[in-house]
Amino acid sequence: GIRMGSALLAHCVLRLGRLPLAMPLKPVNRQVLTMIATNGFLAMGLGMTLILMALRQGEVGMVAILSSTTPVLLLPLLWWHSGERPSVAAWAGALIATLGTALVLGFSTH
Repeated sequence: GIRMGSALLAHCVLRLGRLPLAMPLKPVNRQVLTMIATNGFLAMGLGMTLILMALRQGEVGMVAILSSTTPVLLLPLLWWHSGERPSVAAWAGALIATLGTALVLGFSTH
């Protein structure tokens, strides 16, 4: 809540100051609003609900580790959707995150 409120306040201040950073490049249309609403529902509604359910029934550390791998899983989807291959740095970060998760999961089972 605090993070979202701070972001909204900062955006309003930048927008009132007419700074280019806060001004839209194109007018907002129905397609953009639909994508924003879908993203909000899936990420915040469904995603957070599933994480909270997992926290109620699982180990907090394990839930935190697995939920942090979402950006890694999104790389191939981003490539498929946009047609633009993510950078080498993005793939390297995904590899490091995957190896780190594998190490933690390997150590936690022993």
